[in-house]
Amino acid sequence: MLSIPLPTLALFLAAFTLAPLAVLGANGLAALAATTGALALVRLWNRRHGLTVPWTVAAFPLLIALWAALSAAWAAEPGLALASAGRLALLAALGTALMAAAATLSAAERRAVTAGLLLGSLLAAALLGVESLTDNRLSGQLFEVRGRTPLPRGAKSQFNRGATILALTLWPLAGLLLSQGRRRTAAAAAAIIVAILLTGDSLAAKLALAAGAAIFAVALSSPRRAAQLVTAAVAAAAVALMAGAPHLPTPPASFVTLPALPISAHHRLSIWQFTASRAVEKPLLGWGMEASRSVPGAEDRLDTQWIDDAGIDRGSLTGVRLPLHPHNAILQWWLELGLVGLSAAIALVWWVAGRAARLDRQQPAALAALAAALVVANVSYGIWQSWWLCALWLCAALCATMTAGKDETP
Repeated sequence: MLSIPLPTLALFLAAFTLAPLAVLGANGLAALAATTGALALVRLWNRRHGLTVPWTVAAFPLLIALWAALSAAWAAEPGLALASAGRLALLAALGTALMAAAATLSAAERRAVTAGLLLGSLLAAALLGVESLTDNRLSGQLFEVRGRTPLPRGAKSQFNRGATILALTLWPLAGLLLSQGRRRTAAAAAAIIVAILLTGDSLAAKLALAAGAAIFAVALSSPRRAAQLVTAAVAAAAVALMAGAPHLPTPPASFVTLPALPISAHHRLSIWQFTASRAVEKPLLGWGMEASRSVPGAEDRLDTQWIDDAGIDRGSLTGVRLPLHPHNAILQWWLELGLVGLSAAIALVWWVAGRAARLDRQQPAALAALAAALVVANVSYGIWQSWWLCALWLCAALCATMTAGKDETP
């Protein structure tokens, strides 16, 4: 009978679960991160003698959490601000433990993580492929099974969170396979995943793929230059958003000036314009942690019918000016934590990029994952959402796994 050590089996299952869980129920990533984090803490405790834990990994996230906690003094909802700051600090500690434990894996454990991640990623890709072939009916049926209102025909896929996570974890998967000399497997897996993501309707996943591929290509010849490019791009995007976002065209004017955009993009423009216009009012300190939920005017309705110049009904835009979060990390940092918090966040990106560029191996994959994550963070989701933060820490742990098991050579 085949005997597999329990820790190795647990690592395989954790890696295998990540991508399919992101597709079928991304909120479950918080439970996955908590479970694997607990295992990581046990491992670190058992190996505490002579083990150097890189707690500097948590330094910038903890500083941001501290500033977020201080912002409760002027936040509209101090209790919510403190709770979110505390959760951010807890996830930073847990994520650091995950990364520290990942770097201690043996070659056999690393192979188990690679096998689990490969199989899980292909399963997730298969689910997304079926979703695309059935005109998003797979997620629609799952939506109904959960007791929710049936989705209208042609609605966007409810699996798009999984698509964006797969666009991130593609890079540590490729890095792990390449570090083990499995170049053909890496190429085949990447080709399958990329092809399926490109047939889906998640624009964020497609943009993440493009950004990751570009940084990967640069990092092949110069990881240091790629790290500088990532940091410079984030800083430039911050300056551009602060200067330009308050003046973005909004519906119905944007229907005329930007007719090629889908109606969802017009809503996003309105959200970003509103967020930036509020951020300008308190640029240095911000409105306080989680202020996106309560900033004045956020609940104002933005209901507009789009009739183009030819008299064709292009759809209706419904919703509020700021629904819970701005779908843009840079604007959310600026709105809630001001220039102080935004500067700390950019410093975090600079530090992570520099650290990724100095990895013992597979710097291109780690830097590509960072670039992909930054793209998704700035076009989708709220930066403080637990499932999203857990996804980022899990992806970071996978990147740390690429440096483990050094008795293995390609």
